[in-house]
Amino acid sequence: MRLTFTRITAALVTALVLLPAPPAAAQTRDEFSYWDANGNGDLTCSEAEGRDEGLRLPAYQDDRDGTGIIYEWLQRGRSSDTDNDGIACDSASNPNGYIPTVEPVAPEGCPADAETWRGLRVCNEQPRDGYDRAAFGSGYTSLEDDIIAALPPTM
Repeated sequence: MRLTFTRITAALVTALVLLPAPPAAAQTRDEFSYWDANGNGDLTCSEAEGRDEGLRLPAYQDDRDGTGIIYEWLQRGRSSDTDNDGIACDSASNPNGYIPTVEPVAPEGCPADAETWRGLRVCNEQPRDGYDRAAFGSGYTSLEDDIIAALPPTM
């Protein structure tokens, strides 16, 4: 009986180890986590190449070829741009790879009926969470005051 129980347990453990991991819910090719195969928060060049024909590489910091988001992902935990030239994974070319689509962030602007000053719409000041005017020293505080004082009077 003991031998049979041991064999069944070993077979169950083997089956669990060999089963593929279930796919993460709601991951798309446009998300960092989709490409980060080991989930460590650091996308390596081999991970960027290794899934679904890979991401477009090399990735350029200046968003050349639309690869700026890929460059950002490759820079999370450690630098994949080893020589700081603005090109990540430059030794691994994949010019036909996938370029993630990034949802544009709607800019927070002035309402259409805002007051204007010299042709510019003037918004109400937005809250600045975490901003402490005094935290940067008196030099910056006086500079801010100088800039405000130098503005021409409203018309």
